[in-house]
Amino acid sequence: MDQDWRAVWEVALDELELSLDAADRLLAGAGSTPLPAWVPPQVPGPMPADLRTRALLLHHRQQAAVAATTEAVAAVRRQAALAGRMHTGAEQQPVYVDVTA
Repeated sequence: MDQDWRAVWEVALDELELSLDAADRLLAGAGSTPLPAWVPPQVPGPMPADLRTRALLLHHRQQAAVAATTEAVAAVRRQAALAGRMHTGAEQQPVYVDVTA
């Protein structure tokens, strides 16, 4: 029974690690697939003590991903605001010059 409990925790940590890997790829611009919403795992009991170090490392990665995501959102908002200020408001028609005539 303890082995099943441990296996559930290991799978939960594996899934968390994979989602963090995907988030890192998105933040680095190497991915375009939206991440599914995270659903907390249903585990049968407390985490085995020997998995604590791995869980803490994943927690630190989560915190870093949250910070990077927050910064990325802020950067996009700044870019959108700048683009909005650059827009003249007047409809501009494209102008083509025939350079072969």
